[in-house]
Amino acid sequence: MNPKNLASTAAVAAVMSLGLSVQGEAQEPAGTFTEITPLGPEINSPFHDHLPCASGDGLSLAIASDRAVGSGSREAFDMYIADRPDTGQPFPEVRIIEELNTSTLDYPNFLSEDGLTLYFTTDFPHPGSSGSYDIYFSRRLSREEPFGEPQPVPGINSADSDYAISLTADGLEAYFNSHRPGSRGADIWVGRRSSADGDEPFTVRNLQEVNTIFWESAPSISADGLTLMWGDDFFGDSLGSGRRIGGHGGLDLWWASRASRQDPFGKTTNLGSPVNTIAAEFWARFSPRWPEDGSILYFGRCMTCNHDSDIYQAIWHVTPQPSFIRGEANDDGKVDLSDAVFILGFLFLGATEPTCREALDANDDGAIDIADAISLLGHLFLGSPPTLPGLGVCETLDGSATLGCESSSRQCDI
Repeated sequence: MNPKNLASTAAVAAVMSLGLSVQGEAQEPAGTFTEITPLGPEINSPFHDHLPCASGDGLSLAIASDRAVGSGSREAFDMYIADRPDTGQPFPEVRIIEELNTSTLDYPNFLSEDGLTLYFTTDFPHPGSSGSYDIYFSRRLSREEPFGEPQPVPGINSADSDYAISLTADGLEAYFNSHRPGSRGADIWVGRRSSADGDEPFTVRNLQEVNTIFWESAPSISADGLTLMWGDDFFGDSLGSGRRIGGHGGLDLWWASRASRQDPFGKTTNLGSPVNTIAAEFWARFSPRWPEDGSILYFGRCMTCNHDSDIYQAIWHVTPQPSFIRGEANDDGKVDLSDAVFILGFLFLGATEPTCREALDANDDGAIDIADAISLLGHLFLGSPPTLPGLGVCETLDGSATLGCESSSRQCDI
């Protein structure tokens, strides 16, 4: 018998009785925020400007402000909006949304893809009000037309305060704040429905994997539903209590990701510098292109938070994803017996940590285990199976590859 066959057969026999695997986890979006700048005087004023939300097509931006021309007093926030003809132009000066503002607090939450539906929060008792602060939506026929009569979002509002809604692009998931029973202060709740058409109500639950004893404020869900961002207690002491441990000074922004919309969100991480600073950062909203390179994060920032907040934007730059050869475990550029040995050593002997874990998943089943070594040995020496999907092929580490490849310096030709 060929010595290689003897070696491979012995290796297979040695591992058949063992069972150990390394599972993958959802990874945070890979990239950095840069070019953090306040929006111009068309949007920001000498007063308190915050709570930005942009339409999916990028042509509309709504904000809240207590500037003196509002319909209420300076202590009450009003809603403003700016519409532009194309994304290559800056937003013009915002206009007050006279048709929706009241004498109490009104602020925008979310704009639809086409900018024609606005979700907002108010404590004014519109028809259908359920309690204190409620979430409504209003539609306009075009950007030149006024918004119509407010309607409560079906299935969302309760007898307690509900506010700050954010929806996925398909309208099937809604994330919002609520003080309803089951909350520990201001918790994030998620509502789900099977159709965005008609008046189908959301079915809601507490987002327990994210919430803590602290207040989680103003959730923002990415268009694809895979990244969630929120802030510290916006309605509490902005520079004091009510904040998670590990922040940068004032209010901070936090986020978590998941591999699919059927999975729970993973580890919560502070957004970090340069977005979070010793000042207060709050109420963030993803642009709908997130997490594409060049997508925008809008957020509020203030130092004393005494009518001095402005709206900022940060540009997201994607870190190029590494490439790897599936089955090429030891990073020597070849798929051979040494790779199977490397996998076994990693699993059972405490050998060197691989530079690209995804490459060890020879059979592409989402886990590193003895099946990978067996499949690789069988492919190399026993002709079984005759082929493994992707084995020996150069791949980019995309969202479907969850085992990690961050430390690999080797690149291959796609």
